[in-house]
Amino acid sequence: VYVLTHRIELEALAMRKGHVKKPSPFIEKAAANILIMDKNNPSVYHIVVMLRMAEGNTDVALQMLERSRVLAPESSKHFLLEGDVYHELKRYDKALHAYSQAITYAEKERLESKWERRGHPRMLTWLSAQYGLFYIYMATRDYQRACTVMQEVIASFPDSSRHYVMIGDA
Repeated sequence: VYVLTHRIELEALAMRKGHVKKPSPFIEKAAANILIMDKNNPSVYHIVVMLRMAEGNTDVALQMLERSRVLAPESSKHFLLEGDVYHELKRYDKALHAYSQAITYAEKERLESKWERRGHPRMLTWLSAQYGLFYIYMATRDYQRACTVMQEVIASFPDSSRHYVMIGDA
């Protein structure tokens, strides 16, 4: 399952970058098979969500997210992906809520597991959710909130010049 999930993830990335137009027959079969082989693993559903989002099939992506929510109702990764789907659909109210939930659960996971080191998957989930909030606030011209979000990110990553550039854009 592990190798298949990474292969699906790579194909989804290639689709998002425009290198591949649609999933190959192998990837379609792999996506169906991993859901059968490991149906109780929310990460498997998350991988299929990324694939379906890359192909623009947000309806199926949302269905997969519902299944993953049953398996892991407090998963920060789940809420991050949900925010991404709603962001893509321009349903900003739902995306804001999902990104906020992702941040809340990522912070809770941080307290429980002490993942202070940068690069930890939950830290990246927290950061990605913050970016999601920032970009929605920018899209809706709520520049004050965009700045507030980026100030919180800068407090956690004071050495990152990218975040200072982003706050300058707001």
